[in-house]
Amino acid sequence: MTVLRRAEASDLDAIMAIERASYPDDAWSTSSMRAELSGPHGYYLVAVDESGDGSGAGIEDTAGCWRPRDHTRATSRPSRSPSRRAVAASAARS
Repeated sequence: MTVLRRAEASDLDAIMAIERASYPDDAWSTSSMRAELSGPHGYYLVAVDESGDGSGAGIEDTAGCWRPRDHTRATSRPSRSPSRRAVAASAARS
């Protein structure tokens, strides 16, 4: 079963693996994603396979948005994963 949870700094390696696999010629840099995860306006979710061991290896997909004071802007791009729609929809509602 796949569950959604807020992304954490410890998820960075798994998030970047998905980013690079999805966008080999246009992936965000690790430093940019780290800044998004730790910044005051970024809100990122990960879709995690509950059968994972908690190491981040069970992360199937990510989605996020950038939320300044008065509006929300989606920052995630579609990937190959079917779970992306559910993750992105949940991030937009949060």
